[in-house]
Amino acid sequence: MPERPSERYYRDTAKYYEAFATRPDEPFYLEMAKRYSSPFLELGSGTGRITLLLAEAGYRIVGVELSPEMMDIAQENLEKLSEEAQSRVTFHSGDITDFNLNQKFSLIIIPSAFKFLLTLDDQLACLKCARNHLRDEGVFILDLYPGEAMEEDGSNTLGPLEIDGILVTKTYKFTNDLNTQTRTWDVTVEIVHSDGDVERIETQSITALTMPREGNLLVKAAGFEIVEEYGGWDFSPYKPDSWRRILVLRKEYS
Repeated sequence: MPERPSERYYRDTAKYYEAFATRPDEPFYLEMAKRYSSPFLELGSGTGRITLLLAEAGYRIVGVELSPEMMDIAQENLEKLSEEAQSRVTFHSGDITDFNLNQKFSLIIIPSAFKFLLTLDDQLACLKCARNHLRDEGVFILDLYPGEAMEEDGSNTLGPLEIDGILVTKTYKFTNDLNTQTRTWDVTVEIVHSDGDVERIETQSITALTMPREGNLLVKAAGFEIVEEYGGWDFSPYKPDSWRRILVLRKEYS
């Protein structure tokens, strides 16, 4: 299978991911976890940010991640937890479009990772894998970003942040192509070492722009129905002008 642009991006920048990560979704996932009994499954578990949060809260959880660089960091983070919390976590290296864990879950989540799937085939394959691993009474939380399609091209600079004695600045330049329904992210990481030497990492990622109607068709084709729909991590209702669209899905039976 050809390498996805996101694989290159995380290979190049994984060790700086956590320092720049925002965490507004964590209370949402903790609240949703209270409604279901574990085990849970996270698709695209990355450095373990959400997986380990839920494990520390007392839930058994499995994470699936494709990037070996992100997985290495997740394993390092896991080892910082108590032995009891560690025992509740299992990480699997794998592609979220093609996996079989021989296990079913009451709650499946995919924080942000779905947008790295650029084709309808990959998107449907991921959704169908999730459905195959979902208990009949369980839910799948799908995080989409329809607002990105409404934004003009732009840029954003984060930092500088001090990380292990060096100063790191991360700059994103993004451009939308509505014909292909994709956004290209050109990313520069500038690293200033203690001796004044400057290192730059130039990398790129591409994400899908999933419109609301298309999202509805995808979840329907994969055998899901929408049971809850939010426009933000504060559980506010989704509106047509919401930047984010958080879908809570159940299996649909004909």
